[in-house]
Amino acid sequence: MARQQGRNRLQLYILFLGTFQSGVFVIMASSLNQVQRLLLERAGDTASVSHAVSVPWTSATFSGEKHQVTMLFTDTEHARLFIDWVDDDSKVDINLIGFALADLCVVEEDEIETLGHVYVTVTALTLNQ
Repeated sequence: MARQQGRNRLQLYILFLGTFQSGVFVIMASSLNQVQRLLLERAGDTASVSHAVSVPWTSATFSGEKHQVTMLFTDTEHARLFIDWVDDDSKVDINLIGFALADLCVVEEDEIETLGHVYVTVTALTLNQ
């Protein structure tokens, strides 16, 4: 009996930590972490995340999380390229492990002209798969 309980506990931990995809166990990062990583990859070396927050989100048919990420760019040209990428509606499926990215948009842009820095706030909606 104790051996069975230990096995059940291990299965619960596996379900919590990750998933099997194509026969390989994959550790799942939170949807917020994955969104931040995606945004930083697209933003380049002159950007950093200054603030990020998530809240649960549900509709009649879906559930997930709504994220707000504020990024600081030290180069205005990189900020402009990033904003253009986010605003480009031709983006196709962006893969997140365990989640689908349903929406991504820029909601605020604030330039600090004296420093040449730009704050860009992006919202993202991820759906549980």
